Formats: sequence, structure tokens, C-alpha cells
Amino acid sequence: MVIGEYAFSSVGSKDFLYPNITEKCSDLILSKSPININEDFESENLNGTSDYCEAFICNLSSSWTNLNNGNDDDIDWRVNNDATKSTTTRANFGFSEGTTVGKYFALEASNCSDSDGMLESDRISLDTYCDNKVINSSSISQPSILTRDLTVQLDNSGNYSLTTAEVDNGSTPSSGCSGLELSFGGSGPSGSLSTPTFTDNGQRGIMFDVEFINGAIITSFDVPLYPGTTADYEIYYRVGGYQGFESTAGDWTLIGSATDVTSLGTNMLTPLPIDIDLNFNAGQTVGFYITNTIGGGIQYKEGPSSGSTEIASDFNLVVTGGVGKAYPFGLTYPNRHFVGTINYGGTSILDFDCSDIGTQTVTLSGEDSCGNVGSNTSTITVLAPDAPDLDALNNVVANCSYTLPAITGTGLSGNQVYSEFSNGNGFNLSAGTVLNESDFSSYPITLYIYDEVCGISDEESFQLTIISQTPDITPLSHQTASGSFILPVISGNNLSGNEAYYTDVSGGGIQYNAGDAICITDFSSYPVTLYIYDSNGSCSDQESFSLNINPKPISVEYIYNGSWSPNAPDSSTNPSTSSDKITIQSGSPSLSSVIALDVQVDASATLTGLTGSTLSVERDLIVNGILDYQEATVFKAGCSNADWNMGQSEIGTLEAGADIDKITLSGVTNIYYRLTSQNNDRTEIAFNSANTNLTLNSSSSNTAVIDYAKIDFENGTDYSLTPKLTVERWFSGVRKFRLVSSPVSTNHFYAGESDTSGTSIFDNWQEGGRNLGDAGYESGFGTHITGPGGAANGFDTTQSNNLSIYGYENLNNSWVAVNSTHASTDQIKAGTTYRLMIRGDREIDLTDNSSAGRSTILRTEGEVFVWDREFDITGTTGSFNLIGNPYQAVFDIRAQATDPTDGLDVAGLNTNKMWIVDPSVTPAGSNYVSWDNVLGATLGSFNGYMQPGQAVFFEGSGNGDTTATLRREYAMTSAPLTGVYSTGGPHVMRIKLQDAAGTDLDGTIIGFNPSFSNVVDNDDSVKFLSSTFNIARNDGGSYLAIERRELPVDGEILPLHLSVDVDGSYQVLIAPVDIPDMNAYIADALTGTRILVDSVQETMLSFVVSARDTIGLDQRFTVEFEDVTLSVDDPAFAKAELLLYPNPATDGWFNLDFAGIEGSKTVKVVDLPGRLVESYKTEESRLFKIDTADMAAGVYIVEVEGSTGAASFKVVVE
Repeated sequence: MVIGEYAFSSVGSKDFLYPNITEKCSDLILSKSPININEDFESENLNGTSDYCEAFICNLSSSWTNLNNGNDDDIDWRVNNDATKSTTTRANFGFSEGTTVGKYFALEASNCSDSDGMLESDRISLDTYCDNKVINSSSISQPSILTRDLTVQLDNSGNYSLTTAEVDNGSTPSSGCSGLELSFGGSGPSGSLSTPTFTDNGQRGIMFDVEFINGAIITSFDVPLYPGTTADYEIYYRVGGYQGFESTAGDWTLIGSATDVTSLGTNMLTPLPIDIDLNFNAGQTVGFYITNTIGGGIQYKEGPSSGSTEIASDFNLVVTGGVGKAYPFGLTYPNRHFVGTINYGGTSILDFDCSDIGTQTVTLSGEDSCGNVGSNTSTITVLAPDAPDLDALNNVVANCSYTLPAITGTGLSGNQVYSEFSNGNGFNLSAGTVLNESDFSSYPITLYIYDEVCGISDEESFQLTIISQTPDITPLSHQTASGSFILPVISGNNLSGNEAYYTDVSGGGIQYNAGDAICITDFSSYPVTLYIYDSNGSCSDQESFSLNINPKPISVEYIYNGSWSPNAPDSSTNPSTSSDKITIQSGSPSLSSVIALDVQVDASATLTGLTGSTLSVERDLIVNGILDYQEATVFKAGCSNADWNMGQSEIGTLEAGADIDKITLSGVTNIYYRLTSQNNDRTEIAFNSANTNLTLNSSSSNTAVIDYAKIDFENGTDYSLTPKLTVERWFSGVRKFRLVSSPVSTNHFYAGESDTSGTSIFDNWQEGGRNLGDAGYESGFGTHITGPGGAANGFDTTQSNNLSIYGYENLNNSWVAVNSTHASTDQIKAGTTYRLMIRGDREIDLTDNSSAGRSTILRTEGEVFVWDREFDITGTTGSFNLIGNPYQAVFDIRAQATDPTDGLDVAGLNTNKMWIVDPSVTPAGSNYVSWDNVLGATLGSFNGYMQPGQAVFFEGSGNGDTTATLRREYAMTSAPLTGVYSTGGPHVMRIKLQDAAGTDLDGTIIGFNPSFSNVVDNDDSVKFLSSTFNIARNDGGSYLAIERRELPVDGEILPLHLSVDVDGSYQVLIAPVDIPDMNAYIADALTGTRILVDSVQETMLSFVVSARDTIGLDQRFTVEFEDVTLSVDDPAFAKAELLLYPNPATDGWFNLDFAGIEGSKTVKVVDLPGRLVESYKTEESRLFKIDTADMAAGVYIVEVEGSTGAASFKVVVE
């Protein structure tokens, strides 16, 4: 196998050459030792010494060849002996071994400089010089490139991107190599081909051909540009070559252009910044035209015949001669060839378009880690895209103008247009274009909707009529008002319905609508000019008027100074109005609902609002004395913002009107019910001094709340809130751990930001450590918080210093100790929940655990949290996450939990159920109440709404660690109250454990529905067991607070788990439940009592717990089910009028009392496995005695069946 041709240059003093055959052999892993090829030229024929070979090529003998260097071939290699003609560069003789006269090669040049002499050797056979080893195709290792043929379809836009992965059919690298990088085109991922860089001519452009031995993607060109120039360039191409098309611009395709390209210098290659990225297949010949537009040029070399002689080549490309060109496609200068570098490579994506429809051959190339390359071809059948299908548009009649709507349909190309004529002819318009009445001379017109891709099209048409109905607004004259002005209804003809008032022309500036109030404070000076504007398409009308608003004068002043003058403002005969002032100079009058412009309460005076009354103030409220509206409402009326001095104000509800944007407060204000507004854009609450104090009070009957949908706080939206607000949370006087969450932060905590500049737990919940007798101490506030280290760690000191406050880490699913309460890091963050022992207020005796309970109020002063609150959670199945209410409002946790877009289940929580510490549950009862979104709560008053300061547990749903966010929008000022028991939906059995006095201690729920499952799963709620009292469903050792089950079947028995910490009398109470065609019984295995659960009223089973009980509470109680078989007319048996006693049977017998039921009866006694022990028939209507002397000790079932029904009992025989 012959590989390659090599050109060598010789030096005049040497007459033998050493081509680097060793390197070539080494590349092929064939050579074992260096090999030299010696040439003494003695077999060559001499060139005559008189032959300068100037414009001719010197003919050498067969071994060597001079290459053509241009039209004027002034420099060649020649064979000579003796001395050369030029004495300054002469060699006197050859240096062949053994002789002093021999032949040698020398360059002979006349009148030339900077010229090349190119000498080409004969072909060298490597199988001779590489250790005589024969080289064949199997000796060269290549990757195995395997391809598959494919059929692809262009998309709606007429494009398809083919990837190498689609074409590859299991290609592998060369043996011993790893990795294979695949691409389309070329023999490998990248390469370049350079020609000799010497130039001797130039023009605007050069046109030449490239033959593709393998497929390749041409990426860019580097060319020698005229030195010292900066100009613009273009590149064109033509498949099939340039010859015959040198001057026909229409046969060429512009690839791209570049501006302001600066030459790098003479014979220096300048990269053209034009991305080509065109793929050409093996066997193609492509003509390229690189040209300057103006101000520059391209250097090239005069050379061989145009388009016929090879200029440069490699394994992939061959560049042949070309022509010079004037711009554009101008004069042609033949026999020129391209000088420069062609950069090419492969790509992992090959794009097809409409021009490729049909069969295409692509080349898949690969290069492995050893540098070995290989390629193969694949046939790609490119199918046309599906035809577009446009939606029709109904005929349109528009006023003044018409905006072309979005064009819809299926399979659209993205280039769909509206056109003047069919088939996309005439002018084209895009969706969104506004057509005016004046655009067409007459109506209706027909517009066409047209889409086409790859010659496949669809068309729809509709008629458009644009009429002119210009709005005509009725002018408004100059207006003068006092205090405020209500904008009147805008009248006129052809109004659009969107007419409005504006502060600038043509609908600019601030917009007001008819009915809006303009307050005197809305503008800095008067009069102002307002514009009435309406538009309908391109048609519009505008009117303007001036408005002057003067301060509102006081009409009547109602003064109280021991008595009213002229009369009480709430008088039915002469009540005050929004133009009047109420002044309390002294005394303590009471008022029902009144309206006033201004209200003033002087020092030492008190104004009291009667329960349910409203004080409506339009402008100023000045309290220097006391305002006592604790059971009433103070309302900010009018439209101007308020700056109120509250002095000492006790207010039930503080409410802002719909036009009030801001209320600024000073003084001390206590709110007992609500802080709200009628403004849908929210009213901002601000404080005008650091001494301002706003408190939301809490008591045993009510806790004040904020209407977060209507109220904001100054600077709240940019996280720099400075006013401090105090919130209170009342707790009953019960020594019990509670879950406590704050709606304010004592530091700057919002949107992930926090600092250590705020107050601590100690400062707030421990009242700064103040106790009875200390200065500033207030009875009924704060609580003792104890822990290790006592006072050194901010705790209240006890003998044991047991910890009474814990935090909870959701991600670790565990309670964590709070190590101190007074450090700078012990600050309270809104929504962070603590498990806190509430002992009572700080007058509780810490040395006596049995000291009488005292209710208390925990106060927290801080910044109101008004944003969405994010919590870290773990979604691991079986884990529990504690979510605290971060708002001073009732939070509809049930609604957000189940919201399909905002739901907490999205974050990985099981939102069907919750666990709550419910303060309404009796102090002696269970700590935890369970809630099911369908079945409700096991006990207490929880109804799916978190109260201020409350927290709930959610179970993870199996999604791993993430975050859950409570949304501010679910914070409400009130929530609907629902009963404990529900009658709709599934059949719900609610079971409560009570003491003998009927006090609720704990509860559990069993819900029955055909869609539920009897398998314990995520729909069931596990029981949080208390250390005192518990009742739960015992499902195979799984204790459930709430269980969802299928409808019960005949004979089904459901065990209950009970536990109490004190012996005594208790009762199980079951709410009415009606399960179709099924009787439910509550049974006590110890006493044998079995009572039918009533469907109308509560069912009670009383029992006693003592140390002598032979059956533990965990196995004692069951709920049992039987099919209904009783007569509808005489449900005597179903009413459980039959009695069995004594039970247990301890004296060898027990009685059945038939309660006067007549007729024949069958009595059977069976053991628990169902074996018949005794059987009787009797007509007895009262007592029937059964002998147990021969019965083994144990539990038996007594079955009674008569003409009117059936009943069964459990009896214990001892």
C-alpha cells in the first residue's frame, strides 16, 4: 500500500535527503527503528548550464518533479554538477561518496525574490521502508461506526433537528481504546485545511471549489485581507461548484456577512467572524465565494488552471483552483487560487428544513480516545410536515378600530398571517395589528388568514366592517366643594363604558372613576384641572374642568361640660353630622352611634361608647383624656388619611373606610376585637412616635385580630417595619404544656432576614422577670419559665430547675431544649412554635405543684408579620411537622391545606389530618386532639381554623425534606363556627371518654365509607398518647385517633384502647350514628355489658376501673356490628330492653330478663370460638335462669331470638 506524497527542500551543499519516514511509520505503529532514505541524484539528468529555467519548468528525470509556482516560473530546482553560475551562492562540486565530481540539486533564480521552489519526490512505498512490513487496510485500526436509516418528519415550522444518538446503531471505539465522540460530517469532530500562505495578487473576492472526500460541516474561513484595511465581507456558496456560474448571483446563497473586519497584516490570515455551520456530504463539490463589499480586499495567488488543479487537501477536503472576482459577481480574473484556512468539524445536531424533503445521505463520524477516526453514512428520509389547520374567525363589526386577534389552530408554522388576498398575496398583517376606519376606502372588506409550510397551506377568511362611533362626552363646568368632592357619573353619547377621570390629558396620570371621592389632601394646591376621557379604538373624546376644594368648616359644635350644648349629638331630633364637632371638656358622657367631622376629648374627660355603637369620625380625633369604646367601634370615615392622637383609647373595633389609605396613631390604643378596613387595597397603620403603643388584647372570651386582607403596616412591604405592636394571648389557669406561636417577631424577621437587636423570651413572656412586689409588675400577665442553670440562663429558679420550654425541629422530627431565655439569640420569631408549660401568671407559687391555678396573658411586643411564612419540613412518611400560626388572625389552615394550587400537600405534607393541642378540652383530659378534614375532630372545639397563637402538627407524605409556605391570604378576621358532631358524608362514630361527672377526657373517631380502606395507611391518624387519659382504636397494636374504614360487616369486632391514670368511675359516650342495615354495639368484656348504639341520641356505657379488674383496659372494650334482623314494628330487642345479670356470673347462674316480651324464644349459649354450649326454648316473658355450674370459666355469648327480633350478650363466667 502506498501512502502519501512528500515535498522536500534541499540545501545546496547536500546532495542526499532524509525524509522523515520514521515518523510516518511510528504513526502507524509499524516502525521498529529509524530508517533513512538516501538520494545522491547521480541517476538524474543534468540541466544545461545555459538553461536558467526562467519562465519554464525545469524538467527533471523520473524520480523528482518541479511544481508549477505561477505564470512566471522564475525559480526551480535543477540538477547540476561542477560549479553553479552564480559565484556568490555556488557549490563547486557535488558531495557524493567516493567522488569529487558529482550531481546535486540547487535552486537557480533570476531576478526574483520571496519565491518558492517546490520539489516533489517520487511516491515512497512504506511497506519497503517500514521494516519491509506489508501495510494494508486491516493494519490500520479504526472505530466501528454503525448507523441506521431513519424516517423523520419536519415539525410545524418545517424543521427537524437530527441527533447523532438517533443515527448511531451501536458504534464502538478501536480495539484498546475507550470513548467515542460522534458527530455529523468529516472524519472526526473537528479539523482544518490550510493552503500555502504566500500571496502575489488580490481583488474584492475569490471564488473556488471544495471537494468533500468525507462529509463535513464547514464552520469558518481564515483569509489574508488587504493589509491596513477595515471593511465588510460576505460569504456565498453554491452546491455543484462555481464553474459556469461566476457571474450569476441568483444561483448563489448568501451564508452571512461581517462588518468592520480589520486585517491582521500582509500574508497574515484573518479569521472572518461569519458563522457558516453548513453540512456537506461525501462526494459533493461546493463552490465558495468570499468577497469584500467596499474598502478592502482579499489576497490570493496566481496559479494553476481554474477549478482543475488541486491546491491543498487532507483526508476530508480537496481545495482546487479558482478565479478572482470584482464585487458583486463582477469581472472574473482566471487562474487564481484560494489562500487561507478552511475550518470544519462535526456537530451532534443536524438540521433539516423544507429543502431537504426526500432522501438525504448523512455522514456519521467518530473519534475515539486514541485519536482514531472513522465514519459511515446513513439514509435519512425526510417527510413533509402535517398540514396546518387554521381556526375560522366570524365576521366582525368594530367601532373606530379593530385589533387583529391571535391566529389559532393546530399544526401552525408560527409564520401565519392575515393577508389582503388569497394564498398570502397582497399585504400581510400580523396578529396585534390595529386597523383603523381610514385604512380602507369601503366596507366590508375580506381578510384572509393564511399559513404555509413547505408548500402545504391552509386558509380561512372573514369579513371586517369598521364603523365610526366617536365618543361624545358631556362637558362638566367648574366645581367647588368643601372637604371632598364626589365625582359624578360621566354622561354623553357613544361612550365605551370605560370612560373615566384623569389628572393628565389623553387618559394619563391618576385615574378616578365616577363615584370616587377626591379629598382635599389628594392635591397639594387648588384649583386643579381634571380630564374626562373616553376612547373606542382610535376614536376618543376629552373634556376638562377645574376643581377647587376648600377646607370643610365646622357647622355645629356639640360640647359636653356636665351637660350637652346645644343637645346630645346622638339625639334623634338634632343629631350631629359629618360637618359637626363633638367636644368633651369634662365629665364622662356615653353615646350611642354618632357621626362627626372632628371629635375631641379633653384632659380629665372620658367619652364612652355604648355597647354595639359606632363613633364615625371624618377628619380629626384628638384624645387628651380617655376614649372608652371597648365594646363599640371607632370608624374613620371620609376620604382623607388620618393622623389621630389616641391618648388612652380602649376600642373594640378600629375600622377604616373604603377610601382611607393610611391611619397614623399616637398615644396608647387597646383593641379588643378587630383591626380592619373597608379598603380593598388595604389601609396602612403607622405610628408617629416611638412612644405610640398599639395592643391587641386577649381575654377568656375573645382575642383581638387583624384583618390581613384589608390592613397593612407602615413599610411592611419592604421589610423595614419600625412600629411596635403588642399582642396578647390568654391562657386558662391550668398547669399544662401548651403549643405557643407568636404573630409578631421581636427582631427583624421576614423573608429570611433576622438580626439580634430585638427583645427576648425573658423580656416578653417572663415579663422581664418582674414578680409580685417588683416595680412595674402587673398581675395576670406572664408565666414562669424554668430550666437548667436557673437565673444564669434567664430561667425562673426552682429547686429542680426542670425545663419547661422546648422548641421543635421539623427536619429532625424532635423536641429540642431551649437552653436560655434572655440571650440576644433568644428572640421570638412569628410562626415559630414553643412547647411551653403554662403554670399560670407569675404569682403562682413555684415551690408548690398543687397551688391553685391562675389564668394568665402572655404579651409579645414586636413587629407584625405581614408576609407569607415559610417553614422547613420533612416529608418523610411517619414524620411530624409543627406549623405555627404567624398571624394575629384566625388562619384557615384547612382551606390552604387542601387548595389544589397552594395546598400544603404540594410541599410534602399529608393534609387530610392534623393534630392540635386544644385549650377548650378539659384540663384533666388528653393533651392532643386529632382532626380529619372529612370526619372532623376527636374532641374539643377545633374546626379546621388555627386561632391566633395556635399551632398544628402535619404528617409527612413521603416527599423528603422541603419547605411549606403559609399564605397571608388565608388569614381571616373571623371563621365560621361548626358543631363538634357532623351528620353529612361518611357514617361517623364519635367516641368520648368521660369521667363520672361527664367531663370530656379524650376522644376518638371511626369513619365508615365504601371508599375507605381497612388497611392502616396515611388516611388514618395515629394517636398521640397522653400520660393521663386515652381512648383510641386499637388496630392490631396501632393506636389510631381517627380511623377511616370500609362499611362494617356482620360480626365485625373493633377493639378499643383505653387508659386512665386514676382508678374510679368513668363512661364511654358515643354520639348518634346510623349505619344502614347494621346495628353497632359498645361492649365491655369485663362485665359482659353490650349496649346498642342509638341512631338518635347519645349512647352511654358506664364502667369502673379498679386494681382487681381481671381484664385490662387495653382488651376490655370493643365496638361490634350485626346485621339488622328485627321487626320494624316492634324493635323491643333493638332497644336493649332485655337484661342479663349478674355479670360476671360468680354464683353458678345468671338471669335473662325478657322485660315482658311475649312469645316463644330460643336461648343459646356459645363460647368465643362459636361452639354451642347450651340451648333452650322458653315461653317465659320475665326471668329466665341459666345454670353455669358445668361451664368452664371464661367469656360466652348468649344469643336470644324471638318472633319480634334477636339480641346477644357477652357474659363472664367465673
